[in-house]
Amino acid sequence: NQLAHIGSALRAANASAAAPTTGVLAAAADEISQEIATMFGAHARGYQAISARAATFHQQFLQALNDAGVSYAGAEAANASPLQIVEQGVLGVINA
Repeated sequence: NQLAHIGSALRAANASAAAPTTGVLAAAADEISQEIATMFGAHARGYQAISARAATFHQQFLQALNDAGVSYAGAEAANASPLQIVEQGVLGVINA
């Protein structure tokens, strides 16, 4: 659950940080200012591309963790002995 919040926070930060930088205006009308603005725009687009790949990786990682948790829980349930199941039931009644 915390990993999902991390992903949401990263997406929000990236959306607000990179969007305004892709259309940087040149500081002046000279050729150097125009090239610098173009360079910053290219870097911003590169950042957004890397950010999108990182977000995809994060989503795949989160899905893999969830799948592993489901598999682990299934294996634990399948390997539980009848005595353990009875013990857990008795402990549940006692704790209630």
